[in-house]
Amino acid sequence: MPKPLSLESPNLKEALTRLTRTLRVWAVLQGTTGLLTLYTNSNDHPFEAVPWLVAAALTVTGRQPAYLALVAFQWGISLASFLPGVRTVFGADPLVAPPDVGPVGIAGLALVRVLFLVTAWNQFMLYRLLYGTENASGLDPKMASIPEIVPNHTDTIALIARALGGIGLIATAAAVFLSGTGISGLTLGLARASAILAIGLGLGAAFSPTRRRGTALTGIGTGAAGFLLSLALGRVL
Repeated sequence: MPKPLSLESPNLKEALTRLTRTLRVWAVLQGTTGLLTLYTNSNDHPFEAVPWLVAAALTVTGRQPAYLALVAFQWGISLASFLPGVRTVFGADPLVAPPDVGPVGIAGLALVRVLFLVTAWNQFMLYRLLYGTENASGLDPKMASIPEIVPNHTDTIALIARALGGIGLIATAAAVFLSGTGISGLTLGLARASAILAIGLGLGAAFSPTRRRGTALTGIGTGAAGFLLSLALGRVL
């Protein structure tokens, strides 16, 4: 059996430092994107900036590898902004090229988001090991056991994901009752913001050592349902 690594291992300390640095870099990117989105959509779609700003706040204040899954999901779902029909629901995306840039320019900008998605997800899969490997599954049995370096808050994150998924569904239902009013669009924006956060945080908890994987999966499922329903209703209402 491989010998467990020591809490004083220089490699683990360096990994913790790199995690902190990585989260701060993403905080700047998410926060900048959120502010640009808020500036562009402050009148009609203010809630579209909320997931970006929340992710920025989480990554700058909390040292949780699970937040990297949220970052990855945000860049992935943002690819939908390149579809004209979706932009009418989401509002303008300040990072999407204008039509006169051409398909090559648009493809390049989309590729950047894919690279952000892949980078953040790979970082999450690596740094989640700092939660400790005692209760982790699917790892190489020959790998040395890693103690818990980062306090594992994924149980709480899973509960938050489930709550946000529920909020997204409730907000979607409320938008139907408020159809025809100016509040309906804002309610759908709240539903989408809650759903994106629910899915991202749910993925972070579900793919980390946690006792509430079922709760996290529920958050992912309700978040996905709320997102798709809000998107569909946004085209109709």
